Amino acid sequence: MGEFDRRGSEAAPRKRAKKKSVPRRIVGGALLLLLVYLVYFIVGAIVPVLPLKKTAPGTRDPASYRGDGSVWVERAAVIEENEDAFDWRLKLIDAATETVSFVTYQFREGESTTRLAAALKAAAERGVRVRILVDGFNDVVRMEGRTFFKAVASVPGIEMKIYNRPNILAPWTCNARLHDKYFIVDDLAYIIGGRNTHDGFFCENDTGLRNYDREALIYNTSHVDATPYPAGGEDAASIYGLIAYFDEMWESGDVEYFRTGRTKATDKKMVAEYARWAEFALDLPTMPDPDATLAAATLAVDRVTLLTGETGTKGKEPLVWNELVTLCASAKDRVLIQTPYILFSRDMYRDVKTIVASGASVTMLTNSILNTDNKFAPPDYLYHQDEILETGVSILEFDGDYSTHAKTILIDNDLVVIGSFNVDLRSTYLNTEIVAVIAGEDFQRQTEECMSPVFAGSVLIGEGNTVGERLKEDAGFFKRVGLYVFGAILQLFRFEL
Repeated sequence: MGEFDRRGSEAAPRKRAKKKSVPRRIVGGALLLLLVYLVYFIVGAIVPVLPLKKTAPGTRDPASYRGDGSVWVERAAVIEENEDAFDWRLKLIDAATETVSFVTYQFREGESTTRLAAALKAAAERGVRVRILVDGFNDVVRMEGRTFFKAVASVPGIEMKIYNRPNILAPWTCNARLHDKYFIVDDLAYIIGGRNTHDGFFCENDTGLRNYDREALIYNTSHVDATPYPAGGEDAASIYGLIAYFDEMWESGDVEYFRTGRTKATDKKMVAEYARWAEFALDLPTMPDPDATLAAATLAVDRVTLLTGETGTKGKEPLVWNELVTLCASAKDRVLIQTPYILFSRDMYRDVKTIVASGASVTMLTNSILNTDNKFAPPDYLYHQDEILETGVSILEFDGDYSTHAKTILIDNDLVVIGSFNVDLRSTYLNTEIVAVIAGEDFQRQTEECMSPVFAGSVLIGEGNTVGERLKEDAGFFKRVGLYVFGAILQLFRFEL
């Protein structure tokens, strides 16, 4: 007989409890809300910068970038190797007596940045004012809430601000990026170029972050006798214009202090963090005689001119691009443009044709589609390489074992442009950007010599080896399909459309 319940009847067999499932209406509603948000985000991010501002001829006379025969007050050197770039920063911090100011797009924790923080802390403790300005997107992704960055911003004498911290509920705040990269010490010297602030740009490592880049070290020989902002306009050392540019951005309404909460330098976590830094401070390099060291390391140049764009958070006038196009169009013999990525708007295609029409040989050196560290540029380049070639430029693709990140232009035999500017839509219309135009045959020879390994590892693109053909040989089926599909999607969101 079966089991009886309390009422004496035989109990019915137990049924398995059904798992509670989420009603389809709730799932469907959530997906619909997500889709609505994505549309809202995309439209909210793109519409405020449309239509793109029209490009126009630059306002500077190309002849003004070259010297007038007199001795220029600054000297320059190329910084090519990652370790050298880091070493120079540490030496300059050691030489600082009043201020250290630097701007970076990315600031990540690592061995190099811990040593950098230790050096900055030591400088602040001896009375140097240290100011750090970082892009807001990178702040949200990599910095907010982390002990290391709280410790940096909590050191007495160190201030850290964030440019345009984005709000995902306000997508129009998410597009403008602080892309400048420069490092100023007193009115003694500065470093300008494309390096971000992390191990990938300062170390030789196998982490997959290593980047090849280039910077210029500019030494102001007049700093001993100069007033903070000397008169003289174009004849003044460029470092004073850079200091003024930094100060203006530092005080603008588009920046705010890094959020440390109630963190203080005396908190237990901060004390422990500073103790960790002390280990990295044991072997910091010094520069006891800055003028002698900098003079020996740099070359005489004919002139240094800085070009900067707008710094607001809306769509920007393509000011840096306009000046570079006019300068390149004045070339007599050659223009060689090294850029990690190539993405043109309609106006930019027209402008490149203008440069080619000047009669000079025009070559663009960039990463091959499988060699870049950027996720968005390769698929776009896949769809537009033919149009780029139709402008009349030659294309060299770098096929090395790492990605090139340098942004450099060589013009004729005496002009070099080094800075943060990529030849793409973001640098032209959305980001803050800064470049140095350095005149001098010796400096250009030094720069070209530094670029020679990239030339040696590059392939000239032409009939039979354009990006589509090279993909068939070098990429698997699924990689090719992924690039083509992603590239097709990206075409829907190009800012020019």
